[in-house]
Amino acid sequence: MLDKEKEIITKIYKSIEESEDFAELSTIINGDGNIFYDKGNKYLLRISSNTTEEREYREYTKELIKKVFNIQPKSYPRKGKNATELAIHNREIVEGLIAKGFKPGDKIKNQVSVLEFIKKKENFRIRGIKGLFDTDGSIYLRNTQKSIGLNFKNKSLPLVKDFKEMCESLEIKTQKIPKPKITHDHRYGKDYKCHQVTIENKLYVAKFLDKIKPEKLYNHAKVIGMALLTLQYPKERSLIKKELDKKYPDRKSHFSKEYELYFRNLCKKNGLLINNETIITSI
Repeated sequence: MLDKEKEIITKIYKSIEESEDFAELSTIINGDGNIFYDKGNKYLLRISSNTTEEREYREYTKELIKKVFNIQPKSYPRKGKNATELAIHNREIVEGLIAKGFKPGDKIKNQVSVLEFIKKKENFRIRGIKGLFDTDGSIYLRNTQKSIGLNFKNKSLPLVKDFKEMCESLEIKTQKIPKPKITHDHRYGKDYKCHQVTIENKLYVAKFLDKIKPEKLYNHAKVIGMALLTLQYPKERSLIKKELDKKYPDRKSHFSKEYELYFRNLCKKNGLLINNETIITSI
């Protein structure tokens, strides 16, 4: 890197602008990222994502990083894992993030929370909620109600409380935070206390999706829409679910293109009308 270029970058990152884009990126880091530094001059910002199911979101995150830091992150596959990391090795960025309030190292031990500047403006809160939900949120089916619910889960209680408070500041009511559940993290072979908050009231679910506009909805809309559509046809749904469970025995929702195509073909095989209009109507 040329000295002049390094000088420009240093000036930029010593004072990171408090913007909507940074509000969202900072909560993405809270969710799926981390920062490290040591005396050996190793400075690292990394953000992890599922290799097969989050391709679109990874590209979205790359573009957001470029907007905020004016730098292109590198992509690395995690050895032996279905995960890809976006990484930036840059001292000025890491020191700039620490100056803004980020704590380097273990997020669970640090019990991280949302940066304070995000809570002060509504537009920042909207983007902050979006970053949290797109990393550690989920959209799930409520079979008996034939609707969807929203869930945000994290190992940091302050972060879950921040999510709840920011939602309610936008008049999106959430349920009470229950006692934490012990969750096993297969990536590290450890058990953790996991905290969560949910939104199930149809009015507030709709308001959340309309106001926050999470990428998770857009990237997973077809699978979510088809799942909702099958709830209207119990007999066909039973047959479709049996085949899905057979091919995907862990019974977790998958959002890869392979899963989407298989699900679509099963719907058509069982006589359900599947097109963009019926999917959107179901949602």
